[in-house]
Amino acid sequence: MEHQEQTEDRSADILLYVLGVLAPEEARVIAEHLKADGPASAAELRVIEWVVGLLGYSAPAVFPLQD
Repeated sequence: MEHQEQTEDRSADILLYVLGVLAPEEARVIAEHLKADGPASAAELRVIEWVVGLLGYSAPAVFPLQD
């Protein structure tokens, strides 16, 4: 169970990093961890970036009001 929690925490950290909401020092630490972890982290980062990129498409269409 502890491994799953660590994995979820790590994914949450990467998500916050991709969203750009971390303080600069926190973002730097996450970037260093991603770089040090190698291909597995790079793959996880690409998936999260892809999902975050799709968020805008999940919003309902909005049309201007007609007077």
